[in-house]
Amino acid sequence: MIAVVARELEKRFGSTVGLNRIDLDIQAGSTTAILGPNGAGKSTLLRLIAGLARPSSGSIEVCGKSAHHRISRARVGFIGHATGLYPELTARENLLFAARLRSVSNASARVEEQLVEAGLTRAADRRTGGFSRGMAQRLSIAVGLIDDPEIVLLDEPFTGLDRTASDRLVERLMGLRQKDRTLVLVSHDVTLAARLADAAVVLRRGRIAHRESGGGLDPRDPRERLHGSLGPGRGVNALLAVLWKDLLTEWRSRDRAIAMLLFSMLMVVIFHFSLPGGATTATRAYAPGLLWVAYVFAALLGLGRSFAIELENDAIEGLARAPVDRGWVLLGKTIANLLILGFVQAVTACIFALVFEMNLLPIALELTGVVALGSLGLCSVGTFFAAIAVRTRLREVMLPLLALPFYTPVLIAASRATNALFETGSVPFEPIQFLIVTDASYLIVSFILSDFVLDE
Repeated sequence: MIAVVARELEKRFGSTVGLNRIDLDIQAGSTTAILGPNGAGKSTLLRLIAGLARPSSGSIEVCGKSAHHRISRARVGFIGHATGLYPELTARENLLFAARLRSVSNASARVEEQLVEAGLTRAADRRTGGFSRGMAQRLSIAVGLIDDPEIVLLDEPFTGLDRTASDRLVERLMGLRQKDRTLVLVSHDVTLAARLADAAVVLRRGRIAHRESGGGLDPRDPRERLHGSLGPGRGVNALLAVLWKDLLTEWRSRDRAIAMLLFSMLMVVIFHFSLPGGATTATRAYAPGLLWVAYVFAALLGLGRSFAIELENDAIEGLARAPVDRGWVLLGKTIANLLILGFVQAVTACIFALVFEMNLLPIALELTGVVALGSLGLCSVGTFFAAIAVRTRLREVMLPLLALPFYTPVLIAASRATNALFETGSVPFEPIQFLIVTDASYLIVSFILSDFVLDE
């Protein structure tokens, strides 16, 4: 049986050709070494198999389905150049996040197994930001194998490993071969590749220059080994995993919340001193608009940095490889962004009430509902565009340019509802109805289009 099939596969980066119309079959249960000089297209080929990039032309299938399909992603484990670790999480927490993201059954037990395999039991509760390169690489390998994938892609996995760790990895790869896993290994070490592989492909300038051949896939579906269901339950697991990870890393770093809070508080104070007469009846008429101006710019600041942690160590690849519709991943990020923004908004509202001498307690519940609906619209579309802008050079500029046109209707409705609440103590139904419809539309469209936003 053939595990990977590529036909007329081509990948271009502008005018540069990464892969040039290659045909490739990789037998299930085999170990294939991808060899060649730097720039030959080895890593590009692996990323296409892993579903991290889309071909410019041609096709690539994994186990009979497009490599980009979520079922294909469920079968593939990828270990790349970057570790993909979150430095604010411990080794155990990084593994637990990966296990939950990929819906591994009995995740805690599997995490402990991987810690033992990686020789990291003593460092399990240390944050990975302080790990050496070798320790981080060993943990990265454990993360890539957390769900016992049927196809394992390894891009220079021995980089940074000492002799003992390298020998341990060789033994582990031999064990995977005995379990009939399909291994695809990129390496510059021809001797090591010959020791492990029973087939080899040599790439030069994006073409196959030479190939040598020395399998069936495990007949059990991956769901029957370590994975849970491939249905909606797996999507919910991914959502909860991303939510847990984002809130935990923010709690430890407080990177976004403090910056957002200081920015919004500063805006409130500046508004107060810039208005003639300070806190007067006339100036309070501007209060709803001023409050939402502070909220929207705090949201843009936080959303712009929401994917920054994913860029460190290329952890965004782990999210992109999650074997679920990527809408679940973005939905988890959206909820985390909403909760962080909600905390900032609550504190800002208190400062706002003090500075403008307003008593918001009688309308606190209604105001919370209006702000929640408005913020959901900001975070749903903002998270979507933040995911698009994260790989661009001018991402700090791109996010406002993309998001502000879509923020306008949300801000108009939210400001009108807030103004009515401040003046009469009640909220008219029309702006609330508009916010509900707009939020639902943004969430649905973002979920449907999310499959395209985490690609290279």
